[in-house]
Amino acid sequence: MDITIEQAQRVIELLKEEKLKAFTSHKFIGTFIKLYESDYIEMLVKYKNKQTPKIFREIHRQMACFLRDNQKALGISLNGEVKDMNIHHLETECKNWDFTQSE
Repeated sequence: MDITIEQAQRVIELLKEEKLKAFTSHKFIGTFIKLYESDYIEMLVKYKNKQTPKIFREIHRQMACFLRDNQKALGISLNGEVKDMNIHHLETECKNWDFTQSE
């Protein structure tokens, strides 16, 4: 199971509803987990079974790459990097995204 364009669109819709001007990959991931917890767990298990080191980092990197690769379809644009709190409550670098389509 990997993230789908429909799931990403739903997450972005919810982020827009929060009236945010921009969002981080960490914010996207946290919202994704709230909406699609079972799918997120499946992704973790998939990589655990492959004995991937740093499973969380790998999955989160792939999610950020998915956003980057689908910016136009998702109505977002990459706007550099920022430090933000990750799901482990550590402040780390992540991508920052702007909304490009009007609501």
